[in-house]
Amino acid sequence: MTAQTATKSTKKTAASNAAPKNGNAGPQKLTAKNLKSALWDTLQEIRGGSLSAGDADAVASQAREILRATNTQLRISAQSNRVVPQDVIKFSED
Repeated sequence: MTAQTATKSTKKTAASNAAPKNGNAGPQKLTAKNLKSALWDTLQEIRGGSLSAGDADAVASQAREILRATNTQLRISAQSNRVVPQDVIKFSED
């Protein structure tokens, strides 16, 4: 499995599991801002006692995988003197 395939697989999994808290149906778009927001919401839920440590660990683990895959794509682009993939740019800018 290539880094790009792993990233797409991880992003699809995270996006399909990221249901918005505001009651709207459907997954949110996977962006750096939404990832940061999901992690912040997770922290607040832990502090409020409404989320178990195991569930929070699963969220954190998935976030780490998304960031590792994105970082790998950036390093491969830099080392091979290629342009940064458009999906990585969209993830960071949206």
